[in-house]
Amino acid sequence: MIELQHISKSYGDEQVLRDISAALPPESTLSILGRSGCGKTTLLKVLAGLEQADAGVFLANGHDLLRVPPQQRGVVYLSQEPLLFPHLDVFANLAYGLRVRKESKRAIQQKVEQLVKPLGIGDQLKKMPHQLSGGQK
Repeated sequence: MIELQHISKSYGDEQVLRDISAALPPESTLSILGRSGCGKTTLLKVLAGLEQADAGVFLANGHDLLRVPPQQRGVVYLSQEPLLFPHLDVFANLAYGLRVRKESKRAIQQKVEQLVKPLGIGDQLKKMPHQLSGGQK
């Protein structure tokens, strides 16, 4: 279960998020919709730990993730702009975070394979970012 409780965020005098609350049962999907500038990106960045909330609680399985360092949250924010290292192939881009965390080569191979299998992109792993279409990125 994921719960957002009374999350708020301001930039100076501008309050971007005001008392945001929601509950998300396991294995469900949530869409965040709204006009440009309403705080969608800010909320996602707060949840990922890229921005700090002024108030509120972000519970995942009973743990307040707002009090956990970003790299330990298990939450990732992906921008709508593809952010791939142009000098690394697809495999190396996917494995980058695992290498930073000093995972073994075997673990990296297994985790990347697990990731790409349901996506059906195993044949793309040796390609460089410039060889991919916009949708593939």
